[in-house]
Amino acid sequence: MKGVLTIPKIVALSLIVASLLRAGDEPTNIRAATPFLASTSVEITWIDNCDDETGYELQYRTGTQDWTTIAISPANSTLLSLRGGGPGSTLNFRLRAQRPEVNSDWTESPDVTLPSGFAIEAGRFVGGTTGEPVTSPSLTVFNAEGIGTASSFGVTDLPEGFVFDSSRGTFSGTPLAPGVYRPVISATDGNTNASTFLTMRIKPAPAGPEEILPVPGFLFLSPPSGPIPYDL
Repeated sequence: MKGVLTIPKIVALSLIVASLLRAGDEPTNIRAATPFLASTSVEITWIDNCDDETGYELQYRTGTQDWTTIAISPANSTLLSLRGGGPGSTLNFRLRAQRPEVNSDWTESPDVTLPSGFAIEAGRFVGGTTGEPVTSPSLTVFNAEGIGTASSFGVTDLPEGFVFDSSRGTFSGTPLAPGVYRPVISATDGNTNASTFLTMRIKPAPAGPEEILPVPGFLFLSPPSGPIPYDL
């Protein structure tokens, strides 16, 4: 009969609507760092592409094991700290936005291998203004005996306008555009590698380039009560 939806058509239409609701809402650019301190062994960060999420569900697994939900991060969060895990173990993570109607698709991160007997300071923050010089702090490196040294440092996702000093693990320069940036600083002792995110919040200059996206008036790093630790 014309104009009447049959059950298969209704199901198909529901699947199409659900797919449209999910499209573009999944978190992107999921990255992981491994400072491997007693309080923080893994840091996960991502880009929030959803405007009505109730939280972010994080799962992990080792090898081909089943996925296990380890944490539900609050809405609008973009950084999560985890603790635990065995030295030298390799983990995989995936994340999705939880929404009132339909959850987003899962987005996976690359495999993460935890360091062994080596760690780097985590949780540092740098603020600045577009067009004004900024220098990052030195990060403390630890080994099994306590404070240690690194044979070299590296960086990824460093914004334009900055130069990295691989002998000290710091960067300096003049930010070209406002925004929130999280370059990954890594340290190696020749045998193992530890890494951490350094969060930068660059405000617009009084007169300068226009923001493509507004810089938040606050930066959600953790709930007011303290860091968000979750055991692996």
